[in-house]
Amino acid sequence: EELANSFEGVAKTYALSAGREIRVMILPEKLTDQESEMLSADIARKIKESMEYPGQIKVTVIRQLIANSTTDEFLSGNGSMN
Repeated sequence: EELANSFEGVAKTYALSAGREIRVMILPEKLTDQESEMLSADIARKIKESMEYPGQIKVTVIRQLIANSTTDEFLSGNGSMN
């Protein structure tokens, strides 16, 4: 987790399955989809170069944007903003 968190744009990292899988949550405003793919490979490469472990480790980078609205934001249902 510490290794993945050292990369720019990483918000949070989770180790799963006894460390066999790493999930990396990134800041969508900092990295593009293409940069996210490269980050996954960069983290996997860094793990391979700097750590000893049996088997393999899967690195998943998640770039998620969640947009929410509420009905209170609109007047009379016509789509006009307050």
